[in-house]
Amino acid sequence: MPRTFVITSAFALGLSLATPVCGQQPFLVTTASGGRVTVNEATLYQFDGSAGGDLQDQAVVGPDLFHLRGDGVVWKNGLREFENPVAVGGTGRWIKIAADDVGNIFCLESSGRQTQRGAVIADLPNDGNLRTYVDLEFADDALWSLRDDGKVYRGGVEFYAFGSTPTSSQTRFISLTVDPSRSQLYALRRDGEIWRGQITTIPSTPDLIADYPTTTPQEEWMDLAFETSGNVLWAIRRDGVVFRMPIPGGSGIAYVVYPGDGIEGGKEFRSIVLLGDEPLAVRYDGRIYRDLSTTELCDLQGNGYVCFDLTLSQPVSDNAKIFKPVISTYTTTCYVGDPVDFPVLVSSTSTESFTFTPVEVPAWGTFDTQTNPPTFSGTPNAAGSFTFSVEINDGLNQPKVAKWKINVKESDTDPAKNQKPKFQKLKKVQALTGIAIVIPLRAYDADGDTLTYTVGEMPEGMVFDDGSQSGTPSLSWTPPICAGDWKVEIQVTDGTKGQSVKGKVQIETATPIW
Repeated sequence: MPRTFVITSAFALGLSLATPVCGQQPFLVTTASGGRVTVNEATLYQFDGSAGGDLQDQAVVGPDLFHLRGDGVVWKNGLREFENPVAVGGTGRWIKIAADDVGNIFCLESSGRQTQRGAVIADLPNDGNLRTYVDLEFADDALWSLRDDGKVYRGGVEFYAFGSTPTSSQTRFISLTVDPSRSQLYALRRDGEIWRGQITTIPSTPDLIADYPTTTPQEEWMDLAFETSGNVLWAIRRDGVVFRMPIPGGSGIAYVVYPGDGIEGGKEFRSIVLLGDEPLAVRYDGRIYRDLSTTELCDLQGNGYVCFDLTLSQPVSDNAKIFKPVISTYTTTCYVGDPVDFPVLVSSTSTESFTFTPVEVPAWGTFDTQTNPPTFSGTPNAAGSFTFSVEINDGLNQPKVAKWKINVKESDTDPAKNQKPKFQKLKKVQALTGIAIVIPLRAYDADGDTLTYTVGEMPEGMVFDDGSQSGTPSLSWTPPICAGDWKVEIQVTDGTKGQSVKGKVQIETATPIW
């Protein structure tokens, strides 16, 4: 079922506080090697990374997202698009994907094979498998490939030889980027050297323009990005150090140090993108940092985040991963004659449309589907255990029957003995970022005492209504943050007799895809 992709969270809104092109909303596309693809912090796809190796790279062409797996399989917008052949005698894996302005897709294998939409267009030399290809760019109507010894190929022909033969891992080249306004290529070596060459039909003499500091493997440089609007070259080190160099004639200076340890597979940085003149970087564990702030902008959670891109076009989401709805159920313990009411709280990151069909409704209760959310209410006239159940259908998954337990006790049989209130227990609630939710709070008291509600620490923006004016204690919230888990403690006291009970509401925030 086609769906419209809308990012409603404050993370997306926060990105637009910069100066996006023509006022458009930016979308960050991040891919984890294990197969998870997120747009801003919403999970869009979950590929099988175990079948043929980890996801290696992505290409963003307007609204279209292309992903490359190590065995050569390429997906477009979540669907398998084509497969690259294995290089003859090659021992490498498919590592890079690039696109031209009209959407032609090119791939590069680490041993040097190049393809266009799965068809071989070149087998580049790799010195008997001693050399490894590491990056791929399309510029000036040509495909540019970078080998780890600094050799750059234009199409299938050697064009530049940057630096000298590597003597260690730190002296290998790792990243290639383009300055389209000046038709220049820049290549980054792990030890901080940056080389420049002109994009022409005839090679010019390359020059070394920077030698950034590095000492240990944790300080290896990992990625380059070029800021066209300000003519600035950006580079990021594995441990989170970001350097900025104006072009031409500038010298590189440290701009910001994001929190990282530089340990491979740990808190390392591998990729940097630009939003206007501000850098954004993703750490391997999914934490995203922006500009000069060393406080994370967002935590994608998980691990293995290796690819990072930005687009101003709304990504295609027709084939987005479908998630099952989350149903939050109350368990109620009350007394004969106590009014009972609670909402049917259902949410899904995949849809906002649900059909509710009652399955079992106590004779003393009613189910109203016209309220938003739907509501069960009634006043029990006899003690016993009752079940209220509803079939919930989101149109995407198999319908599911959810049950709410209601335990009704006899009214106060010993007025001389004060009893504690009974808190209405609530299963974990899923709240969607950018969308308001109201969570009613309810306790019942056998003695009929007036109850007072208080709450502990709440997440930013949450509002507590103690019910003194509205008659219904509740928590109201529009989650303005990234996905995460929250717990709010509730205390209910029956007044002068000193009896109280504590409860908690657990809230999981998620980002909708619809």
